[in-house]
Amino acid sequence: MAALFAQFDPLIAELLMLWQPATVLLIQDDADHYGQLVQARVAHCHLVRITDLHDWMQTSQHQETVADLVIIGCGMQALLKSTGMDLLGWLSYRSGAILAPILTFPTTSQDWPLDGPLPLSVWGRQDFAWSDACAHAYAEQSQLFLLRGLHLPLARFRHWITPLNRICPVDLLLANPCATLEEWVEPDPPVLLPTLDDLRCATDTAMAEQRVEESLGLIRHLKQQFPESNPFEGEFFGRVSAFVVNCFNGALSSGNLKEAERVITLILDVFPPNKELLHSALMIHIQLGQPEEALRIRERLIDYCQQHKDIEEEIAQRLYLVEHHLHRMQPLFALYSVNRILDLLLCGTLDAAKIDQIDGLIQRSRLVDTASLQPETMEMFFRVAIDNVRIRSILAPTPEDLPWPDVWFSSADGRLMDPTEVAAQAQQQGVRVLFFAAGDEIYVQRFGKLYAASILKSCDLPCQVVIHVIGAAERVTEVARSIGIVDARLIFSADRFDPTQVTSRCHTTPPFKAHPLAAHYQSARFLWLGYMLTLFERPMFVSDIDLILQRGVADLLATHARDDVVLLRDPHHPNYQTYNNKFHAGLIFFNPTPIARRMVRFMRHDLITALGQSEIDRWVDQVALMMSHHHIAALPEARVALFSPLDINHDLFVLTSYTETPYRFFALTNFIDFDIESYYKHFLVREPEWMAYVPGVLSS
Repeated sequence: MAALFAQFDPLIAELLMLWQPATVLLIQDDADHYGQLVQARVAHCHLVRITDLHDWMQTSQHQETVADLVIIGCGMQALLKSTGMDLLGWLSYRSGAILAPILTFPTTSQDWPLDGPLPLSVWGRQDFAWSDACAHAYAEQSQLFLLRGLHLPLARFRHWITPLNRICPVDLLLANPCATLEEWVEPDPPVLLPTLDDLRCATDTAMAEQRVEESLGLIRHLKQQFPESNPFEGEFFGRVSAFVVNCFNGALSSGNLKEAERVITLILDVFPPNKELLHSALMIHIQLGQPEEALRIRERLIDYCQQHKDIEEEIAQRLYLVEHHLHRMQPLFALYSVNRILDLLLCGTLDAAKIDQIDGLIQRSRLVDTASLQPETMEMFFRVAIDNVRIRSILAPTPEDLPWPDVWFSSADGRLMDPTEVAAQAQQQGVRVLFFAAGDEIYVQRFGKLYAASILKSCDLPCQVVIHVIGAAERVTEVARSIGIVDARLIFSADRFDPTQVTSRCHTTPPFKAHPLAAHYQSARFLWLGYMLTLFERPMFVSDIDLILQRGVADLLATHARDDVVLLRDPHHPNYQTYNNKFHAGLIFFNPTPIARRMVRFMRHDLITALGQSEIDRWVDQVALMMSHHHIAALPEARVALFSPLDINHDLFVLTSYTETPYRFFALTNFIDFDIESYYKHFLVREPEWMAYVPGVLSS
């Protein structure tokens, strides 16, 4: 029966260490369980063991015995209630405190937790109401009662109960909490708790004398007594570490896995964990057949790996959980776990084995029941984001270009142009670099003028600016005139995109809500990118339209003359550690090379597939960019570079009017209210001298 009360052992051990009773009386102690506990915690205690309770109570020479602490082992249920109450009352006159573990009140005979005869009595909190001070702790099948005896001042009793709450919740029940109780109780002298140096000294002594139980108890007590400081430091830390490691290794070498589990649990509670310790604990729990404990250690190991950026280990542990415990997870945690593994894998280098791993993971994620999910939930966002990864396409041959829809061009002064005329004009002007952006008519009206003006002023090479107006085929000349910049270096294009034909739902991270057409509008520039690259045959910057150019790009083109593509990524930015933000679609540079064309074709094909789904991820453009990068990254001849930190800002700038910054490109995405006129005044100036010879060039 003692095993049922073993969960109170840490509580009793803490009490013994705080109290250090000189005399302890043990009554009916099953297998000397509490006797061993007392000897391990109170080395010089006088211990009296009572095995025959009835004989002892009737023996006259024991009538005047006074014990600091009485522990009634497992026998309260074996006594009649009247006998038990008499015993407790009799002991209260002859002790400082009485400790009684009692089985939880059974509601039916079938609830009795042990084989054998039913108990003679059942006990609850109400049976101890006669005691002026009683402490009570509760566990699943058992309770622990600590009653104050008449030889212990109430103040000291209270003083000992308070620290026990660090181990488990302990209620202090006072029958008469008023001050009159103190009138007949002798005032308790102040109790001096051991200092940090005292406990360190005691721990050193216990370790030197190889008193393992006492040493481990003192180590835990040090951590609990001084939680806000570091009790283990300097040479003392080295001695304690060596001791507990030797205890652990000794238990392992002797095959005592239970002892090894006890020691490794102490180590993980007291010292900062590391991967090796967590692996050792995991191995022991697995060998002992403790799946719940092993699961908790895996979760701690995952947290440790995520904190210390141990990617391979985190992938391995998360994969194990998904493969073996997916059915037990809540939908949100299950989909988050899959999504997190995809982040770790897709943000790294892929090979055929990892692609197989990702494909299996995505298939397994479909076992998560999401049929009842509402649209604007995190579970639905994860579900759609995971389904948006068509991983097998990475190893497939690059798809051929699909037929191009009709496209309309307009000069800056509102004159329709055909594609041949547009290409010829670029050739005549000696264009060296192309700037391409797209947006719906509202975005073009808001940012198009500033985007174009900044490039026309700051670019130090002959350039062409192309602004694509989504769905404005019938109004492209009107939109061009409304911008108000008449310059041969600026042209507009448009298509017949019809937003009323879009029936898909667009999802983003709650609590934010995505515009129904956000994914389509963001993807437009990449859907037309291949067309522009073929039409102009020039190096090309593809960007968001809410971007300004603040200095020239000649040095950038020279640096990346041999690269196929230059991507935007800040490896230190937390958002760029996720696969749908691995590369930012806000700025990309393409050279018109065969590799770049393959990447552009793949991206367009992936986007058309994604946008045709009924549920769409808000970041389909960035996922397509990531996938297309993986598609060409396997080619040995591919040359992919990254923008430098000063090529474009990654951080939020709180500016209300134009201010010079050190960045080549400056993104206005994070601005809500700013004085756009101050930007116009800075950038709307005449063309540079090198453009003077170009026929048809006009100023604003």
